[in-house]
Order: sequence, then C-alpha cells, then structure tokens
Amino acid sequence: ARLAVSLPGGEARLFGAVSEGRWATHRIAPSQGYQGPYRLSGGAGGGGGPVVAGSERVYLDGRLLRRGEGQDYAIDYERGLLTFTPAHPISAESRISVEYQISDGASRRRMVGLQGRLALADDRLWLGTTFIREADRAPPVAGLSVPVPTPSSQQVTVLDARYTLLEGVSLSGELALSERMSTPLAPDAQERSRGKAFRVGVDLVPDALSVGGQSLGRIRLAGSYRQVGARFSGFDRIDRVETEGRWGWRSESERGDERSGEAVLHYIPAQGVRFNLEYGRRNGSRAAARRAVGVEVSRPRAPDVRYLSEEVSQGGGRLSRRQGRVSAAFWKVRPGFRFASETAHGGAVGGSSLFYAVAPGRASMPEGVKVRELTWDVSTRSRAPWSWTSALVLRRTRRLEGGWRDSLQSWSHRHRAGVTGWGGLSLSGEYSRSAVRYAQQGARDRHTNLARLRLGYAPFNGALSQQISYRISSTGAPNRQPVFVYVGQGRGVYLWEDVDGDGMQDGEEFVPDVDGDYEVFYGDDGGFRPVREAALGARFEVALKRLLRSPAGGWQRFLAGVSLDLSLEADRRVLPGYSGAAPWDLYRFWSGNEVISGRRDVRTRLYLFRYSRRASFRISARQRSRLDRTLSEGGIEALVEGAVLGRFQIGSGFELETEASGGRRHREGEGPFAYGIGSGAFSLRGRWRLARGWQTGLRVGMGWDREEVRGLDAARLSLKPELIRGLPGRGRVRGSVDWIRVSATGRLPLFLGMAGGHRAGHNLVWRVGVDYRLARYLTALLVYDGRRRPGRPVLHLGRVEVRARF
Repeated sequence: ARLAVSLPGGEARLFGAVSEGRWATHRIAPSQGYQGPYRLSGGAGGGGGPVVAGSERVYLDGRLLRRGEGQDYAIDYERGLLTFTPAHPISAESRISVEYQISDGASRRRMVGLQGRLALADDRLWLGTTFIREADRAPPVAGLSVPVPTPSSQQVTVLDARYTLLEGVSLSGELALSERMSTPLAPDAQERSRGKAFRVGVDLVPDALSVGGQSLGRIRLAGSYRQVGARFSGFDRIDRVETEGRWGWRSESERGDERSGEAVLHYIPAQGVRFNLEYGRRNGSRAAARRAVGVEVSRPRAPDVRYLSEEVSQGGGRLSRRQGRVSAAFWKVRPGFRFASETAHGGAVGGSSLFYAVAPGRASMPEGVKVRELTWDVSTRSRAPWSWTSALVLRRTRRLEGGWRDSLQSWSHRHRAGVTGWGGLSLSGEYSRSAVRYAQQGARDRHTNLARLRLGYAPFNGALSQQISYRISSTGAPNRQPVFVYVGQGRGVYLWEDVDGDGMQDGEEFVPDVDGDYEVFYGDDGGFRPVREAALGARFEVALKRLLRSPAGGWQRFLAGVSLDLSLEADRRVLPGYSGAAPWDLYRFWSGNEVISGRRDVRTRLYLFRYSRRASFRISARQRSRLDRTLSEGGIEALVEGAVLGRFQIGSGFELETEASGGRRHREGEGPFAYGIGSGAFSLRGRWRLARGWQTGLRVGMGWDREEVRGLDAARLSLKPELIRGLPGRGRVRGSVDWIRVSATGRLPLFLGMAGGHRAGHNLVWRVGVDYRLARYLTALLVYDGRRRPGRPVLHLGRVEVRARF
C-alpha cells in the first residue's frame, strides 16, 4: 500500500508491505544439453519451503524469460524445480539467474517506510530523506518441518541532497545509517549491529565545444565515490541482473567493507556518434579495478557499429572482455556480424562467465581460461507478411594449462521464418542445431537439435479451421527418484496404500489426495541420459454456421447448428539413434524398447444445435494411450470413453441438463499394478430462476465401476442442491452441498480411482462462496470448502482474494 502527496515545493510518500516469505537469488550451474529440472536452493526439496507462486524472475544470459509450457520455462513451485523448454537449449556456458521468494511458513515480514523531497533555492537544491523499517514476526508453531529463521528487525535512515552549482554542473550526496537486531531462540539474547554508508557524486555537462566557430561536439563527465561499512545492512536481497558482471561474474550480494569510485567520460563529436571512457576502483572484501572503452555509431544510411573493451583486475588476476557488432541495411535484409571474447588469468578465473555459477572454493580453478565467440546473422527488415532470420554462432573455450587445452569447441545455427495474414494462412517455423566437440580422448561429441513448426489455416470466413504444431529436440531424461515423507495426517498431498502387500512404499503406491499424509521430494544424482523428444498437436474444426449466412429452414437450418472439433496431442521420448520421432510417426502409438515415455490423446466433439437456446446436444469421444518406463513393469495404459450431453430450456425460468457417459481404462501386465475398469454414469441437473435474483438448482447422479482383475464392483449415488443469489452490479453469493454415497463389494484400492476417488460410505462436500465488487476497479472473492470422507479427518479449506484492476 502506498500514499503519495505532491506539492509545488516537494513531495512525500508513505508505504507499507507484508511478505509471507524471504527473497533469494540463485545461480544455476548448467549441464550441457540438459533442460532440467534444476533445483532452486531453499525450495521444498532443499530444506526450505515452497517458492511463492508468480514471484520468480528467470534470466538466461541476461534475458528475462516467460513462464509457460509453450514459452520459455516451467516451474514446480511446491518442490522448487525449474525446467527449460526446448525453445532455449541449455549449454555448459549458459548463465542462469533466478530471483524468487521462498515461503517457509515461518517468515512473515512487515515493512513500513517514509520518503520525502523538498526543493529550495529556486529548485537548485533538493533535500530528501528516506526511512524504512522491517520486522519479522515471532517464531511460529512447534513441530514445523522446515528450519525456522531467527526473527529480526532492521531499519535504514537515509539523507540525500542534490545541488546545481552552475548550469551543467551538479553535486549529489547520500548518507545512510542502518541498524539490525536479531533475536535468537535463546531467551534474553539479542544481537544488535549498526553500520553506515555514504556516496558523493558530480555530474558535469558543459556547453558544446567549439574552436574558431567550428563545433567539436559535446562532452559529459560523471564521477562518484561510495563507502559501505562492513556492518551496514540494506534491503537489497536480490541482484539486479542488468548490472551483473560489472566487477566480474560474481554475486553483488557478497559484500563487506567496501570503498569504490568510478568516473565516466562521454564524448559526442556528432549526432549519432559517441565515445565512452570509464574507470573504477573497488577495495574491501572484493578488491577490483575496472577500465572500459566504448564506441557507438548509429547514423542514417550508414552501418551501425558498437564496440566495448573492458579489463577487470581482481584477486591477483585479470579479466579481459571484448565485444562488438556491425550491422547494415541492404535492400530488404539486414546482415550483421558480432564477436565476443573473454580471457581470465589467476584469481580472476572465478569471476569469469564460464565459472559463473560455481561458488569459490568449491571447485578447482584453472590458471586461465579463454572464450571466443563469433556470430553472423541476417534478417528481413520489410514489413511484409513474411519474415526470416538466420544466425551462425561459433564458440571456442580453452583452458590455458593442463589436459583441458583446446577442450571445448561448439557451433550452432538458427533459422526462423514466418507468414501471417495471407489468405487466412499463418505459418511459422524454426530450426536450430548445435554441436559440442570435446578434445579429451574417449569423450563423445554432443549434438542438440530443435525444430518447431506451427501452421494455421482458416479459409471460408473461419468455417474451416486447421492448426498443426510440431516440435523435436535433443534433451536429457533425468535420473530422479521420488522420496515420499510423512508430514502428518491431512497435512500432505499424497496417500499411501500397500498395493502389492510387501510393506515397502513403492512410488506407484502413492496417490494424489487433497488431504493426504505425505509430501514428495525428488532425489537427483545429477546424471541424465540423452533422448530425443518430439511433440505433435493438431486440431480441425468445422463451423457450418459461418458458411450459411441466412439459413431459411430445413436442412440449411439444421446444418447451421452443426459443428465438429477434432484434436490430437502426442509426445514421445526415444533413445538416440532410433526412429519414431517424425510427425507421421506420432499419429500412432508406439511401445518399443527404444521408447522411454510416450502419449497419444485423440478427442472428438460433435455439437448439434450448438447455438440454440431451446435445445442443444454434444457428443464427445476420447481415446488415450500412454507409456512410462519409470513405472513398474512399464505397462501400457489405455483409456476409451464417450459421453452425450443435452441441454433444454423449458419455459422462461427452468433449464434442464442431462448427461450419460461410459468408458473403459486398463493397464497391461500381470503384476499388482495391472487393472481393467469399465464404468458408466448418468446425471440429471435442473436449475430454476426465481424472483429478485435468486437461483436454485439440484443435481442427481448415479454411476458404477467394475474392476475385472480383482472382481470389484462399486456404485455411487450423488445429490447436490445449490443456491445462488445474484447481487445486481455487485456479484453473487453461492452455496452448495454435495452428498455422495458409495457402496462396494470390497475395499476400493486408492490407486484405481474407482467411484470418482470417493471412499465407500457417505462422503460430504460443502462450499460457500462470495464474489463481490467492492469498487469500480476492486473485486473480492471469499470461498470456504469443507470435506468429510469415511476414515479421514474433516478438512476445511478457505481462500480470500482481493483483486485491483488499473
């Protein structure tokens, strides 16, 4: 929350925040060709709590990535596992940074602050002050399974000023005082630490230089000096990725007593031309000196040129970096050339990009390393419906002593093309291939491939719609084994049942359950085996209404209410050197020994009178086959099901919905995990619209399941009344009770999922929810759920959400 007041002579801000976790920055040591999952330190599997959903910022080589299976990465918040999609192949030289928040169940921080600025002397002098205080809540509940951090509080007081001495000459300064107090769990014990820091700076922008009336351009000189005490404690717990590597590729959070000074000179001799000269020194826990020279040229009808040369002396060694780029427009294309090099000697090797994620002291560092990279690229610059980009990258890494000399060479090429908005056609394709060559005897070269194709075609005003996507890549299947830990009855997300009766907890004997007893963690031995991964998606849709503009009646009116939707989703992982990853191979399901895992899912939906209010029908069918070699016996699982749904409008205030479904699912094999289940269900639902915004409804359902291998039969009967109250212009209130009675000829094994996952006996689920609009841009949601099942404790779930839209 923040309150700001702005007046002609100044401004003031009052702010506050509450955080359920603590911020962290983690650098990941990548493996060549391995997309993940990579574990985030502090996550549930690393001795901490889960990652706060949506709090992460993932950077790859300084670029911010987007979350999503079809985007750049996927993350498991509960377990702290990060997996990169094939769109970004990971190499040994990749720099990966992740900023995120850990919810350990123990930390809850409250922060309040005040900031103000005051203008004096006709706005030539600005005075400012900032005060921030933060405190943790007391240690929580006993019996918590995660480590409890020491509660602490800290505050920082800052005074700053800026004074314009002359036109183009300004001085600035800042003084900060910090105080930190921690309270260990031992009674009557407190630790207090005070520190200070200050910074001064000067900015000179003189008038344009000229000799004899001839303009020589403009210059700008900026300098700063700062000193941070060893006991100073600020609030920056995460690193700014855009400043990484400035003093070497090490964490900016590795601070102690620090004294640093920097000076920057900019010279602009003409419009679009600039020269930069930088110098800086840093003393303290990480002493370093930095020198940099840069040139930028960007003028009309001339090539764009950028060059930067840096040298960082650090820890008795030296880090040198050179990078440059030249590009120019030629006809309708823009070719370009880029080079980058990095050389590190002695103590500066630990701060090189190659050892970016390796903590100092945990790995033996060589005496020196060299990295060279050359890139040629060409792209279209036309605004036509088509586009094209190609790039070739060569990279070489050398160790300057020992047996690793000339040890790593790699090359890659990328091509992208696309067409949009051309006769209803949308097409995009991408292909990249990279190879890494090792000089050690016996080491095998590694190849990484990625190919993606997306095709969309919607002619006849969208009456026919076709979408096809295909992806193939080289990746790695990790050697990970799940470990289930008992956390207390009703506190976990998995239930265990001894299916084979051997008393051992096998991974397949744990079933997801909302009020389970176990949590899962993944052990990772760091190894993985290379595989080829392919995925295919296809969808075909027919909507005849868009062809028949004005159906008069008869067959035309009937056809206008008919639409068909067909979809196919398939993916497969196969061992290298085997076929089966081509798009035409994915149309059918394979189960050969070369397949590590695979899935094919076909869905069909036929709609009759889809747009009719009086009556409409939907007929759906599904066929799914899947295989996972990590499961016991590697059995194939198959599913076939179908359903018919009808909706009817009777009068002005009554709506009736009926649905009938049936299907069969089975798993091959003769062991304890084999099964064959046939099922069927029928439901009838009615909804009445009453006066004054009230609605009431009743759903009655019945179903049966028969498991052939064990000879089990289960029947269920359900009754669900609900009541809804509409609040015109504000929202609605909804309440429902769902009663399910299950009868069975024997004890239902949990892993079979019979009777919809309910237990034999009486099951009860109730819900109350409020969706309310508090103001024009502010809404609130309050939901309470209760669940009672035989043999399990009553479970209560509550959720409150307030959403502001700006």
